[in-house]
Amino acid sequence: MPDANPEASDLHDFVPYLMAQVGSLVAHSFAPHLKQAGITLHLRRVLLVMHIDGPPTLIDSSGVIGVKTSTLSRLVGRMLENRLLSQRRSREGARTVQISLRREGHILFCKLWLETDKAQEVVASPFSQTRACAV
Repeated sequence: MPDANPEASDLHDFVPYLMAQVGSLVAHSFAPHLKQAGITLHLRRVLLVMHIDGPPTLIDSSGVIGVKTSTLSRLVGRMLENRLLSQRRSREGARTVQISLRREGHILFCKLWLETDKAQEVVASPFSQTRACAV
């Protein structure tokens, strides 16, 4: 149980702080590549989900991406305009829309993935010894 005295606690043992630091490190490592590609971190997440999970619905994707459905809808709208995604009505119901990557979206994802892989190595490097010892 953490000490009730915040001054006696070590901030570097506080998991929410460490998670925020990792998130910040990841975002900063991706930033130059995203800026060069003209997309945001959220748009990159959409590309990732579309590439890995296939053609999910907006509602399904919003939880995975970590944004509200209304926010995702605006992101998808921009990506549709930029011809990165396509959409179609689902066979399950007229109100359900399925989205999928177009060829242009797949090409952009592949370019960004190379940089993502490099950035992941930087972020994961402090944990490599722990990972190597895991059984």
